[in-house]
Amino acid sequence: MPFSARVLVLDTDKSHPLSIDELLDAHGYCSMHASSIEDAARIAESSYPDLAVVNATTKDLNGGGLIQSLKKAWPAAHMPLILVGDHTDAEQQTLDLVEGMADFLPNPFKDYELATRLRSLARLSTMQGELARRHETAQKFGINQPSRVDPPGLNGGDAIVLLARKPEDGEAITKAYADHAKLVVVDSTYAAMTHLSTGPADALVVALGADDKETVEFCSYVRRNPRLYNLPILAVTDEANGIDLSEIYVAGINEVVMRPLHEADLRIRTEALIRQNTYRIAMRGEFRELRNAMTSDGLTGLYSFGFLHEHLADLIADAKKREKNLTVAFFDVQGLEHVNREFGYSGGDKVLRQVAAMLGSLVRGEDVLGRHGGDQFCVILPDTSLEHAQPVVQRIAGVITNTEFAVVEDGEPIQVTLKAGVAALKPGETAELLIGRAGNLARRV
Repeated sequence: MPFSARVLVLDTDKSHPLSIDELLDAHGYCSMHASSIEDAARIAESSYPDLAVVNATTKDLNGGGLIQSLKKAWPAAHMPLILVGDHTDAEQQTLDLVEGMADFLPNPFKDYELATRLRSLARLSTMQGELARRHETAQKFGINQPSRVDPPGLNGGDAIVLLARKPEDGEAITKAYADHAKLVVVDSTYAAMTHLSTGPADALVVALGADDKETVEFCSYVRRNPRLYNLPILAVTDEANGIDLSEIYVAGINEVVMRPLHEADLRIRTEALIRQNTYRIAMRGEFRELRNAMTSDGLTGLYSFGFLHEHLADLIADAKKREKNLTVAFFDVQGLEHVNREFGYSGGDKVLRQVAAMLGSLVRGEDVLGRHGGDQFCVILPDTSLEHAQPVVQRIAGVITNTEFAVVEDGEPIQVTLKAGVAALKPGETAELLIGRAGNLARRV
């Protein structure tokens, strides 16, 4: 059975083990266990783990010293890491982040807290691996660009928008960021959107009240905005509010922090998410650098048909070797015949370029977007199951379908519709067969 990610669990505490196998299995992860740093190094070298969870509650496995030991012992120096430990002081946690720790999870923790961290870090791991693979494919086209990006440090002074309808919520949450961030506090969704749209914003924090569907819907609206698609969003709430966590995550909120607040934990959690997003942005920049005249479609600037098929063949081989998920989405633009008749082929080309640009802003950094030909586009989604790919593809198609495109200046804008299909890799499939099956499954959105 293919997996979304392989998780190495380093656990030396036999009296208080993590016991997370059931959770990992439920979220489509493959777990591998190590009882020492030496075991972890051996597994990392032979079994291709994507990220690691370390039980650091014992004295011999705690803090920055552990991180330095792992860096020296593991072949995968940039492997995302979740360090599970007791509440330590904020300075130590921040130091651990700077030393290379991807995330910190206080113990005891709730399942959803670990699940959200795993999901975020698995994406980082996928981007790291995809950058290296895309570098290899680009070399076949005579292009030589960096194959990896070093994780960023903590900058400090992050710009955070806090939406808190009650003054007491705003005051309580503000304390967590005192002297550590540039905080703008607003009490309405309109004011929040104004700041997110016009000013620098590294994260959005919202205080959720009881049955606060309006704020949750606002977060969903933010997530559908192409410019804010990857903005870290944190929600502060109370278990007594009775908010459905599944609805919160479907709305695109990255993290839920329960009251009573531990101010340092909230701040460090925010810093970690901002740092991860900065890392994604840096890797997306390298992905763009790998697209040039040798690998790109002349009209849209996306990856060309040749690059798309060459790279997908490599991804299929890698997915089979590592038992990883792999899906392909297919988009077919409808209505261009009408545009071509009314405005000429130059008008149709202009619409295609706009659709391509919007698709590029909506897909994830690790996804491979290319023009398949004519008015058809293809997206390869590495390490992604069919279950997780389908809602993403439907959301992207919905955004395109509800967008107005300009053909001529001062003219009426036009709308296009998309047929979208998505297929997961089956045993024995080639790149051509997988793309063809996704195209055959395409339906109007």
